[in-house]
Amino acid sequence: MSLELTIFNQTWMRLIWSRCEIKIGRAIIERATLAGFGQQREDTDYGQVQAVTGELRVRAVDEPGGKIEIGQVVEVKQYGKAEWNKARVIGRYTQGEVTRLTLEAEHE
Repeated sequence: MSLELTIFNQTWMRLIWSRCEIKIGRAIIERATLAGFGQQREDTDYGQVQAVTGELRVRAVDEPGGKIEIGQVVEVKQYGKAEWNKARVIGRYTQGEVTRLTLEAEHE
């Protein structure tokens, strides 16, 4: 077991508020972590938008089809909440059996 996977497992077990689920199409990954969605207003050429950011971590072995692609839209349900929030993957980095996904608002 890698150091990164050990850290992921300890985060999952001890920081319960960071737990989340990810939905990709019909596939649901029940074991992922997210500190929370950052939200801020941004001015664009199209007016003001609500910007969403987040760093999501998932075990690489749980990725459906072996890889979540940049540009793919995922839905995230945070621990203790009922709603699913859509976000687009804008970055990914896999190291030591854990994949970190950088998220932004779906519409950006």
